[in-house]
Amino acid sequence: MSGVREAKREELRKRLIAAAEKLVAKSGIRALNAREVTKEAGCALGSLYTVFDDLDDLVIHVNSNTLNRLAEELRNEPVSQEDPVEALKSLAKIYVRFARENLPLWVALFDYAAIADIAVPEWHTAEQRRLIEFIVEPVASLS
Repeated sequence: MSGVREAKREELRKRLIAAAEKLVAKSGIRALNAREVTKEAGCALGSLYTVFDDLDDLVIHVNSNTLNRLAEELRNEPVSQEDPVEALKSLAKIYVRFARENLPLWVALFDYAAIADIAVPEWHTAEQRRLIEFIVEPVASLS
């Protein structure tokens, strides 16, 4: 694929993910559909399928962004290095705040795979597991 064509495809991919995120944040995951996503992204309905396998694939990418944003917040907030209990409390507060501030996107993390009955790709499961790494050291320090 040529560099220009690949760049356009990547730009379309980003627009579709942003459009889907906006729609999920506004109306929830159960209201998401391909027609509304492509309308919001300003492209033809068929364009979605040139970038993603299907709507499920797009939702997994939206969920990936949500997980990555949470990981970024967990990384950027100061957490006690000396007191594991305080570290866990701080991490829990960040987690709860993020979930509250991004509730429809947060709900999509748990609801979508259940309602769509889809297999989650390994790369996305690995992103989920990486979030656990934030609590491993504080929990290990408790024993």
